[in-house]
Amino acid sequence: MNIWEIATNYYQYFLRGTRTTILISLLTVFCGSILGCLIAFMRLSKFKPLEKFASIYITVIRGTPMLVQLYIVCYQLDFISYPTGTLFGVDLERALPCIIALSINSSAYVAEIIRAGIQAVDKGQMEGARSCGMTNAQAMRYVVMPQAVKNILPAISNEFVTMVKETSIIQYLGIGDLMYNNGIVVTATYNPLPCYYISAIIYLALNIILGKGPSARSIRLDVPHFTLVGATTRSGQLTAPLRDRFGVLLRLELYTPEELAQIITRSAGILGIEIEKDGALEIASRSRGTPRIANRLLKRVRDIAQVEFQGDITEEVARAALARFEIDELGLDDFDRKMLTTIITNYSGGPVGLDTLAAAVGEEAVTIEDVYEPYLMQIGFLTRTARGRCVTALAYDHLGIRRSENAAQQSIF
Repeated sequence: MNIWEIATNYYQYFLRGTRTTILISLLTVFCGSILGCLIAFMRLSKFKPLEKFASIYITVIRGTPMLVQLYIVCYQLDFISYPTGTLFGVDLERALPCIIALSINSSAYVAEIIRAGIQAVDKGQMEGARSCGMTNAQAMRYVVMPQAVKNILPAISNEFVTMVKETSIIQYLGIGDLMYNNGIVVTATYNPLPCYYISAIIYLALNIILGKGPSARSIRLDVPHFTLVGATTRSGQLTAPLRDRFGVLLRLELYTPEELAQIITRSAGILGIEIEKDGALEIASRSRGTPRIANRLLKRVRDIAQVEFQGDITEEVARAALARFEIDELGLDDFDRKMLTTIITNYSGGPVGLDTLAAAVGEEAVTIEDVYEPYLMQIGFLTRTARGRCVTALAYDHLGIRRSENAAQQSIF
C-alpha cells in the first residue's frame, strides 16, 4: 500500500492521534505556564531558600531526559487515584500522569523564559515606579509585566510548538497520541515507511499552523480609535511623520522641592520613619529634583538619625547628616565640586575637552557625560561648547573662588 491508500483507509487513526496530541500539548503548556510562572518568581525572589529551590528545580529538570522524568512521575505517583472518564476521547486516568510529567518538564523552560522576559525590562522602569510611590507588587503588575509580556509570548508560543513534537514519547505509556496510532497502522499494514511519512507531514502541518512557519501571514484587525501616550528622551530620533501624529507635546521638568518633600514624606511612612516637614524639605532641596535620589538620601539620613540622634528626622538632623555625606545645599556632592574645581584651577575655567577632563578627575568620560554634566548644566554651573567644557560665574560664586581676569576674558570670547 502506498501513502495515499494508507491515508484514505486509516485516516481515522491519524485524526484521533492528532486530536490527542493537540489536547495534551495544550493542557501541558497551560499547566506548565502556571507552574513556570511560580518558579520564575521564586527564582527572582530575594528570599534565599525560595531562590535556591527554584534554581535547583530548573537545573534538575533541564538536566535529565524527559523520558526518564515521564517514567519516574508515572511510577512514583501510581498511588494517586486519578479521575476516570474521557475528555474528547482521551482516557483521563492514563493521560493525567503524562500531563503532570510533561508540565513539570515544560515549567522549567517556561520559568527561564519568564525570568528572562522580566529581566529584559530596564531597571529604571521599576525605580521610576517605586519613586512614584508604587509598591513592588504594583510596579510589577502595572509597569514591568506589561512590557515583559511582549518578550515572553513569542517564546511561550515556541514552547507550545516544541511540546507538540515532544508529546510523541507518551506512546510508550500507551497513550493514544499520533505516534501510538501510527504504530497501530504500521502493525495493520506491515508497511512502516509510508506511515511515518504521514505522521511527519501531520507534525509539520501542526507546527506551521501553530507556529511561525512559511504560511504565517499578517491579519488586519479593525480596532476602535484610541489615544496613544508616548514618552522618550530622544524625540529628535523619531521620524517626522510619527512625531507629528502627537497632538500635544509636553516636556517633563525636574520635581520642585515641595513635590519631592511629599514623595519623601510618603516614603518615610512606608519605611516607618518619623520625619518633620522641614526635614523633608531639607532632603528634597538637595535631591537634584529626582525622586530616586531623594529616596536614597532619605535612607542614608535615617541611618544617621537612628545612630547619632533620637531617630526622628528634623531639619537639623537632615542638615547634619547630609553634611556628613558632603552634599551641599544644591545637591552637589564631592565629585561635582572636584570636577568644577579641576576645571577652574587646572584649566582656568575652561574650555577643556571631555577626555582630558575625565583623565584629570579619574572618571570615565561616559559617566561624566551621562551622570554629572546634565545637572550641572541645568543649574547653570557648566556650559558645553565646541571647544570643550567651561565653568560659569555661578559656579565660581557657589564654590567661593575668586574669578581671575584671564578666566573672565576667556568666557567673553
